[in-house]
Amino acid sequence: MTDTDLYIDAAGAADLLGISTATLYAYVSRKGLRSFPVPGTKKRRYWRADIEALRHPSTATDPVTTQMLVKSTSLTLLTETGLFYRGQSAIALADSVTLEDVAMLLWGASSDNFGAVPPGIFSDLPDVHHPDERLPKIDRALSILPIMEYAYPQGADLSPEGFSATSARLVRWFACFISDAAPRHSDQPVHVTISGLSPAPALFGDLIRRALVLAADHELDPTTYAVRAAANTGITPFGAALVGLVAARGQRLRRARALTTARFVQHLVNSRDPAGEMVRLVRAGEPIPGFVSRDAPEGHDPRAAALTGAMREQLADDSDFRRLDHAITAAMDLRQATPEFILPVAFLGLKLGFEEEPLLFSTPGRLVGWLAHAQEQYTASEFIRPRAAYTGILPVRA
Repeated sequence: MTDTDLYIDAAGAADLLGISTATLYAYVSRKGLRSFPVPGTKKRRYWRADIEALRHPSTATDPVTTQMLVKSTSLTLLTETGLFYRGQSAIALADSVTLEDVAMLLWGASSDNFGAVPPGIFSDLPDVHHPDERLPKIDRALSILPIMEYAYPQGADLSPEGFSATSARLVRWFACFISDAAPRHSDQPVHVTISGLSPAPALFGDLIRRALVLAADHELDPTTYAVRAAANTGITPFGAALVGLVAARGQRLRRARALTTARFVQHLVNSRDPAGEMVRLVRAGEPIPGFVSRDAPEGHDPRAAALTGAMREQLADDSDFRRLDHAITAAMDLRQATPEFILPVAFLGLKLGFEEEPLLFSTPGRLVGWLAHAQEQYTASEFIRPRAAYTGILPVRA
């Protein structure tokens, strides 16, 4: 999405609305039209979505348009040039802040809910840490969350303060769970807990922190939409986490993308000639897992560039990453393809030992975003009963 897609100048806006520029200026106060200064000038530009809404107002008699599940969000803006959490660049945030900081930003929390998370979080709940260890960790988490919800009645407080407080506990617990860390470490930042799995905690800790921050939200992806649909009914943070985790396991997401990309990354780092592997795929006319054409609408993910750039600086002596980087360079040279965010995340997951679930370490980041959307859907919207336009066979008249 470019700036011209997001904004329009005064003359263009007035022309689209069929009004004078003087009337346009009045609309700022009368109709809530949003305008923004153009740096270095006295001019202002206008939010194109507001202009289009004035041009094509929804009619009260149209149930399909008036009962949309998600009409707007104040959480995340995704553009061609970057990703923004409540107006702040996610790329810039990844340079310095923790996942906990991003959580407080996205949740709109007025206090540090993570500072109130005690050591030993949820450790007294019955059988919470003793599920069948033959199951993958995600499956074990799915079996544990309903128990936690039942045993922690405070989670039923869906006020903004109560929702955020339970969410903080849940995110910290999940980090301990996937890292096989004792609950007494739940007062540590999430990236510190997870970095304990790495051979070099100080080095990988920073990369994990960056990945978690960048993974927190990506606008209305399918998993987020599923969470908001369930949050419309008034589920708890535990329920929101369940829905997000289940949706992420869908075959169109988990099998087609995550596991395929992870296996390909593993193949590349084990290859003596990773660039040659890319040549073979290109010659065969096959897609390259974890890459997308630079000219495609989703072809420039600034998150992928930011995380890969940090890896180049910090993993310059890592032979596995050097092989992956050779493949990235070859993909650009051969097919003008750039990495998707899933590629460097899968690489980090494999380095941390998550061979079967390479994206698992980034899931606390996704939890933060899912919980933010669940809270916004519940608190900022009335209960929605969406309607669909029926296109099936009409009833036969008697």
